[in-house]
Amino acid sequence: MQVNLDDYQQLGVKLANASLIFEAMVNFESSMNVDGDNSKKYELTDETIVANSVTLYRIRALRDFGDIEKGKTGGYIQSENNLSHNGNAWVCGSAKIYGNAEICGNAKVSGKALVYDNAMVCDDAEICGNAKVYNNALVYSEAKVSDNAIVCGDAKVYEYAEANNDAKICGKATVCGDAIVSGRALLCDEATVCGDAKISGSAKISNYAWVDEDASVSGNAKVNDDSEVHGDAKIYGNALISGDAKISGHVKVSGNAKIYGNAIISGDAIICDDAEVYGDAKVYEYAKICGKAKVCGYAMVCDDVKISGNTEISDNVWADEDCNNMEFGKTDGGGDGDDE
Repeated sequence: MQVNLDDYQQLGVKLANASLIFEAMVNFESSMNVDGDNSKKYELTDETIVANSVTLYRIRALRDFGDIEKGKTGGYIQSENNLSHNGNAWVCGSAKIYGNAEICGNAKVSGKALVYDNAMVCDDAEICGNAKVYNNALVYSEAKVSDNAIVCGDAKVYEYAEANNDAKICGKATVCGDAIVSGRALLCDEATVCGDAKISGSAKISNYAWVDEDASVSGNAKVNDDSEVHGDAKIYGNALISGDAKISGHVKVSGNAKIYGNAIISGDAIICDDAEVYGDAKVYEYAKICGKAKVCGYAMVCDDVKISGNTEISDNVWADEDCNNMEFGKTDGGGDGDDE
């Protein structure tokens, strides 16, 4: 039998390459902490509680990670599917995670918070206090949900947004940017609050409404339908913004005022008391609509014009500083829009 040295050399090279590939795979798996008991960062202890007829187990750290030291006990989870072994995610205090809920990344759930159903909390998000996140809700980036706030349905809270106090975010609503939803505010349907917007009091943002930039909605005010609130506009009292209305600039809408239809309010305009602006009307600059006045149709009110009393401006009327009377209607003690 004749031995071919080239064949042996080629075989040796193949075996060497296979060995290197195998070693690389082992090192990769080790670096990813995915295989073997040594990769686990926590274990389920024998200490259990029952929540909603589900048995939960207190967790204990098996190694140091993040600011967690080996041996430290945490909160309660139903199974290891609820808390990732990767990253620095942790559950502490009396917090409870169950169902198909998942805590991952560097997220932290503490206090008496509850995360359950199919909810997910990840990245550097924080859930604390008595907050609840459930259904298919998603909280991520550096968002924070605290106090008695609730995030549920298919709602999303992300970036640096916050939900606190007794706020509720549900449906397919979105809160992002640096927005804050607090008080007893309700955000539902497919509404969006973003930028530096603030929703507080018992305000309600619903349907497809959009509130952004530095705008604020408070008191018992409501923003719904396809309406939009931008700039640093302030909507408060029992004010209602609906339809396709657009509010921007430094506008103030208060009292029982209503803005609806395709109305546009901008500049430093003030709408207060029981006033209504609707249709395709536009109110801007320093105009003020108060009392029980109505501006509708294609009317435009601007400059320093004031509409008060029971006056109605409609059709194609244009009221500006060139009008003989810069004040329409008898003043009846209409508010100045400064009381929030």
